Order: sequence, then C-alpha cells, then structure tokens
Amino acid sequence: MVATLFNFTLFIIILYRAAKKPVVEMVAQRHQAIRDAVATNRKRLEEARASYEEYSSKLRVVETEVAAIRQQVRTEAEATRLRIQAAAKTMAASVVSDAQAGAKNVFEDLRRDLLRQLAEQVMTKAEAGVRKNLTGDLKAKIRQEFSSEMEGAR
Repeated sequence: MVATLFNFTLFIIILYRAAKKPVVEMVAQRHQAIRDAVATNRKRLEEARASYEEYSSKLRVVETEVAAIRQQVRTEAEATRLRIQAAAKTMAASVVSDAQAGAKNVFEDLRRDLLRQLAEQVMTKAEAGVRKNLTGDLKAKIRQEFSSEMEGAR
C-alpha cells in the first residue's frame, strides 16, 4: 500500500510538472478571452446606449412635429369650416332673396293677367248687354252720330 501511495504521489508530481505550464497558459488565455469579451460587450453597450439616445431624441423631435402638424390641421379645418358656413349663409341669403324676387315677379304677372282677364270679361258682358238692349232705332242713331263725327273730323 505504501508502494501504491508512493506511485500515486509520484504520478501527481509528474502530472503537476508536465501539466502546470499548459494549464496556466490555458487559464491565462481563458482569462484574457473573458476580459476581451467583457470589454467588447461594454463597448457595444455604450454604442447601443448612444444609438438609443440618438433615436430617442429623433423620436421626440418627430412627436413634436406631429403634434404641431395636428394642431395646424385642426386650425386649418376650423378655418375651412367657418368659411364654408359663411359661404352657405351667403348662398342661403341669396337663394331667399332670389326666391322673394321671383315670387314678387310671378305675383305681378298673375295680377296683370287677372286684371286683363277681368277687363276682357267686363267688356264681353258689356258688349253682350249692349247688343241685347240695342234696338234698331238706337242703331240708326249711333250710325248717324258716328257719321257726323267723322265728317266733322275731316
């Protein structure tokens, strides 16, 4: 058992001397690789933060511009609405005025037509009454008066 222990200790010593340098180099390389990876990731993180800040500021500018455009569109829409209302009121007043003038003209035309028709009916009735009541002696007297007036006019 002492020989086994001695052999085992000897094996560990040989293994330690033979593997020490490669293990130390491997650990050093691994340490350097991890340090490089951490440095690279920190650099990338800083770049990402810078990009984030840049895009955030650009987004704030865009949001401000969008708000300004919305306000401008609202203002223009309100002005357009007011112009349309004013034009509609003017047009409505014009339509009412034209309708009143047209109605007045139609009323005057109808009034003249009614007066003309009334005069025609009165003349027709008067002529019928005169013809009915006109006797032969009266006809002769009218002819005689007409002839004398015509001779006096010459």
